[in-house]
Amino acid sequence: MGTEIERKYLCKVVGNSTGRALKVDQRYLIATKAWETRVRSIDDRCYITVKTGSGFVRGEWELPIPRWIFRLLGSLAPWRIEKARYRTGPWEVDIYPDLPGFAVAEVELASQLVQVPKIPEWLEILEDITLDSRWKNKEIARKGLPEISRDMERSGRVENGTNAE
Repeated sequence: MGTEIERKYLCKVVGNSTGRALKVDQRYLIATKAWETRVRSIDDRCYITVKTGSGFVRGEWELPIPRWIFRLLGSLAPWRIEKARYRTGPWEVDIYPDLPGFAVAEVELASQLVQVPKIPEWLEILEDITLDSRWKNKEIARKGLPEISRDMERSGRVENGTNAE
């Protein structure tokens, strides 16, 4: 199993994204505090992934799978989340069409000591959510958007209906 070192930030979209959005469909077969198993499609590619641990250093195993296996396993998955993903340099920015005003920027790092690269200009970081389990995709798929985002929306930190297109 490989290691994933990742930082995640809750963001407000303040400009237009660059590049084409990839359509991501993630379906969770198992989602516990200790580990998760998911299948996902990213445009025309499909994968099965197992992640373990928590925090910004986690175990990760990922394998490409045929679309028919994605469809079969995906039909058994109790939780699902869809998003549009933009890639800008080392950053991946996820816009959730069913969760207005919500964008997450994440970056994978080579080690824990590497400095986080500059965020794309079309984003404003609101909060580091790397260690907040409520913002994990598996938790959003299971429970919906965390209450904190509704508080931010009311305070004007996140605009309802913001998107990158």
